[in-house]
Amino acid sequence: MTAISQAQKESTGQVQPRRQRRELSDRAILNLFIWPTLILLIAWNLFPLIYSLFLSFTDYSAIANKAPTWVGFQNYADILSDPQMWKYFATTGRYALVTVGMQTILGFSLAVLVQEKFKGSGLVTTLILVPMMLSPVVVGMFWKLMYNPSFGYFNFLLGFRNPSTAPEMLAGRFAGQPVPN
Repeated sequence: MTAISQAQKESTGQVQPRRQRRELSDRAILNLFIWPTLILLIAWNLFPLIYSLFLSFTDYSAIANKAPTWVGFQNYADILSDPQMWKYFATTGRYALVTVGMQTILGFSLAVLVQEKFKGSGLVTTLILVPMMLSPVVVGMFWKLMYNPSFGYFNFLLGFRNPSTAPEMLAGRFAGQPVPN
């Protein structure tokens, strides 16, 4: 025993037990990190959903400066009774089926291509994976430049080095409508 602990024992009569630090369990630490984020994500996503649902039962207009009034299911009745709306539903359905089908086929094809071993497979794998690793903003700007009517690469190739005859890829009638009616 040291002199300090001996003196402490003699002065108090007993040795004071050391106070142990209580450590958090792995589960408690996990909860400390997960719950605040989870609560914020739920609030961040749930509030707009509930508010939009509420507004769908009112005559709310973002343009008019008036308080929304309750109309109940009238908005839904108007939408479902409009014959033009069913064309929009059909267009959206066709677009979803075509794009999901094409993405599935293309995805499986690329997966098989990446899995195969052939001369240059490393280069092919790199060329396929690099766009997935880049920021979507960078990729968007890249494609915007590729389709530029004045100096874009695609219009240059399609115009066979004569920009006046190159079709403007994104300036056409169907540029904003991928699945025409």
